[in-house]
Amino acid sequence: MNKILFLAMLASYLCKAQVDEKSKTNIDSKKQEVLCDLLPRVRTSSSLEFYAREISEVEYNSRKKKNIQEFTFFSNSDSIEDFLIKKYPNIFKKVDNGYNLESYQGGNIKIKNNIVDSKAYSKYTFKGKYNKYIFVKVDLYEGGQVIIIDTETNKSISTPGKPYFINDDFVYSYAFDYGTSDIHIFDLRKKESLLLSFENLILEDTYNISNHIRFKVKCLNSMETKYIEILKY
Repeated sequence: MNKILFLAMLASYLCKAQVDEKSKTNIDSKKQEVLCDLLPRVRTSSSLEFYAREISEVEYNSRKKKNIQEFTFFSNSDSIEDFLIKKYPNIFKKVDNGYNLESYQGGNIKIKNNIVDSKAYSKYTFKGKYNKYIFVKVDLYEGGQVIIIDTETNKSISTPGKPYFINDDFVYSYAFDYGTSDIHIFDLRKKESLLLSFENLILEDTYNISNHIRFKVKCLNSMETKYIEILKY
């Protein structure tokens, strides 16, 4: 009787050990699966339809090119600001040491110089222009943004970083902040925007071919280099 009980207990233990090992394997497998997650999180409600897919290094490099855009950079922000106030009085109306710029999507984008040693710090600089657009760089206590001002419509948008124009209607920008990379895509004609976020990912390089936007990325968990393409439907 004791021998039968012992064998039953042994069989039960071995079965439990196999289940535990299988569970551990599944957990480790799941951890491995998310080491480099290339699936973005959509953070805006938008009618713009894009999707992301992984591409190979060969595919990325096969059509790689520099984003050559004819930006005109301003050498003196203060003097160009005075010039722009006179040329575009309906856009640049001084308010509280800055401006309230009319947004493409309603409301205002406020920029101001607040040179203080605190979290309220902000400083704007007129950086340059491209076609009908003027760029204003805003430095904040943490991070910053680039404001794109359309001098024909008097409307503005805020981007997380350097703007890349796909054409006169489409522009995208990206930035990295506390483990999250954001890609912001704008349709200036439709006044629509799409914000995609990638966790534990750094966007290292980019170029575009027509409406295809490509990125070289570094996965922070695995330190792998991957390549993604974002396409417009």
